[in-house]
Amino acid sequence: MPLPTVGILGMGYLGRQLLNQLPGEQFCWGTSQQQTPETNFVKKSVSPIVFKWESPSSWFNLPNEPATLVLTIPPIFKEVQKEVERLHDWGQWMNRERPQLRKMVYISSTGVYPSENGTWRENDVFEPDHTAGKLRFETEKILNQYFQTHVVRPGGIYGPDRHIGQRLLKQKPVPGGERPVHRIHVADLANIVQHLIAKDSSPQIVNAVDKNPATSNEVVTWLLQSDLLKLPPGLSVSYQNRAIKSGEVRYKATKARFISNQLLLQEIKYHLQFPTYREGFASIFQSKIKS
Repeated sequence: MPLPTVGILGMGYLGRQLLNQLPGEQFCWGTSQQQTPETNFVKKSVSPIVFKWESPSSWFNLPNEPATLVLTIPPIFKEVQKEVERLHDWGQWMNRERPQLRKMVYISSTGVYPSENGTWRENDVFEPDHTAGKLRFETEKILNQYFQTHVVRPGGIYGPDRHIGQRLLKQKPVPGGERPVHRIHVADLANIVQHLIAKDSSPQIVNAVDKNPATSNEVVTWLLQSDLLKLPPGLSVSYQNRAIKSGEVRYKATKARFISNQLLLQEIKYHLQFPTYREGFASIFQSKIKS
């Protein structure tokens, strides 16, 4: 059975990875905010479609043919109500003008879960306790009114050319604190998205996190001790505390806040290519050494 056409809204880090991992025979298209994309965009004769989510005049550029959409674009506005209104406008336009674009995989975030200790699962009832989480959570709910959606809530996305080692080498501080950070390698995330595209019976919401949440300090210490990352003489590691916005509890210093991946591993039965940050970073740095 042939796989559906895939339309990737937002050819950023994940969008380009997904494009590169899709089977060669699968037809797909992707959007960019500019006509000339980055050099690693083009594959399988895919030309970018100019699309700016905040610009209604560009919406007409979207193809009017059946496709499963993958939405990777983050919220546009910082105010929740403005974003809600914008999303309703777009959803209504899509239903009216692009009725064949009904299926969607939306890339949300584990940031929707509150900054409270405990293990958070997909079917938990909760309300986000900071603006970034509220924006994502409202987006999930509104998109579900206009599309047949699958929602992926990934942890921190890392991979080649996007990882904590780059911050160290550029002498930028890394996030501090004792809160465990949940991560997912970009290749695993792209594979999970492909699974949801192919399987209509998949769960509506899936947490995409690996098996070993760890603080930034743990990861940095392991990178240095394993000799995968060697800092030039004179460079040292510095840490920063995440700023707490007025009136919010963003990034509260929780030490036991965990995101469950059991639905991903047991129900979907997804086998992680990079089950922990160790395998992920080993692959990144070893590939750089070979190249």
